[in-house]
Amino acid sequence: MKNTKNMADRLNLPVVGKANTNTAGGLIECNRHFVNVHLSDSLVISDLLIISNPALNIDCLIGTDIISQGDFLVLNSSNKTIVSFDLTKSE
Repeated sequence: MKNTKNMADRLNLPVVGKANTNTAGGLIECNRHFVNVHLSDSLVISDLLIISNPALNIDCLIGTDIISQGDFLVLNSSNKTIVSFDLTKSE
């Protein structure tokens, strides 16, 4: 696996603490950061506490704390995957 700088490092996010995270390889210590996530001009999730996990070779994972703000849909047909996220979620 190629060891690349994770997104938190590339964005120079300040470290606000540490968290222990379970991985397939065992328990590792990860940095914690606060971020603001802009889903649209009218929907901003402020001060979201995240961790940066150096064991993952990905930029980010989006969890239910964000997905629950809208309608998230994944379609897969004929080897084509379509992902959509609609912020007009009805209450």
